[in-house]
Amino acid sequence: TGLMRREAFQKVISEIGLPLSPATVVVAEQFTEDEGRRCARDLLDTGATITAICCANDRLALGAIAELHTRGIRCPKDVSVTGFNDMPFLNLIPPSLTTVRIQQFEAGQKCATRLVGMIDECKEAAEPQATILPVELVVRDSSAPA
Repeated sequence: TGLMRREAFQKVISEIGLPLSPATVVVAEQFTEDEGRRCARDLLDTGATITAICCANDRLALGAIAELHTRGIRCPKDVSVTGFNDMPFLNLIPPSLTTVRIQQFEAGQKCATRLVGMIDECKEAAEPQATILPVELVVRDSSAPA
């Protein structure tokens, strides 16, 4: 999913005509807070003017906000940060995280239904199937106009 999120981000940036330097796309090795700090550090160390950091998940975003704070950079006044997933309690941690909400329950339900169907049909080598569920942008306090 991380690769799909990155490709979708790059596609939309291109479609709306914003410049995107390869130096300003940092790839995370894991979806953790420590990796979010490392990615934010690498991004900020490029010297590029940054107004927003879009993270592939919420844990990366929390790490990015922590790194900004360490450097005295205010979120969202100086740099906005967004996440992806809408983990529980993100609305309680200042600044509350702007994120993309996924349908976690529905995704699990569809997977379970598909698995039970495969078991019932005794399929040994089922064809891979993809299901894409809609997402929702949840705007909170970690984002502001540039």
